[in-house]
Amino acid sequence: MAPTAEERVYSIGVQALSEGTASPMSKKSSLKFELATVATVVVLAVAGVFYLGGLSDSDAENLGRSATAVAAIVAFVGLVVLIVYTRETFLLRVTGEKQNERSTQPIVMLEGARDIPVTEAANWPSLQAVLRNLGAGPAFNISVEPLQGEPLQGPKQQIRFERIAALAAGDRQPVWMMVTEDGTQVPSRAIETIYRMFQNRQLVTGSKGAITYSDVNGRQYRTTLTYDFDEFSREVIMKFARWEPEASAEPD
Repeated sequence: MAPTAEERVYSIGVQALSEGTASPMSKKSSLKFELATVATVVVLAVAGVFYLGGLSDSDAENLGRSATAVAAIVAFVGLVVLIVYTRETFLLRVTGEKQNERSTQPIVMLEGARDIPVTEAANWPSLQAVLRNLGAGPAFNISVEPLQGEPLQGPKQQIRFERIAALAAGDRQPVWMMVTEDGTQVPSRAIETIYRMFQNRQLVTGSKGAITYSDVNGRQYRTTLTYDFDEFSREVIMKFARWEPEASAEPD
């Protein structure tokens, strides 16, 4: 016997529902399942309309009220699907923005380059002071906070660092320092300069410093570091302390 119209419609609804639940649940399959559910409810409602054609007037009136209730349920389910879809779309957009932001974030650090030795006053061998970008994106307008005031003992002691305009991801660049001692300024590019400050007890181990810079979108970041003196190796070590976006880091 050939299936009736309502049986065919019902089978279509069941097939739509089974397709929505065949694969493991994910964001896409979840949405498909919800759409399949709505489609099934609509199809069942249409099947009900076919069924109404073979009923008496009183039965048709009762089922008509039921159809109205079904239509309200369909509308409610559709609203739920719309809300879920809007939420998932928003979450996907936020995730995409975060991934894009991480792909352009720089992380700049001050260090001594062991493969670039330099020789300055008194022929003391030392290491070239460099700024290295450890992040995934380029850094711009790089500024190292000068050593002066509380970290550096003595009112006339100061170490200022050269500003660098740009530094590509994974790249490094030598940085000059302007050392002021008793009013006399001497340029230097050697980490040995900071070493002498430790030796002369002008700088204490654990003194904090900072590097500020921005990414390609204008967001500003800050690396906090500490200047430590290793008694065993007799070397100056710049230790990474913290990396963070600055409070006013939102671009214009």
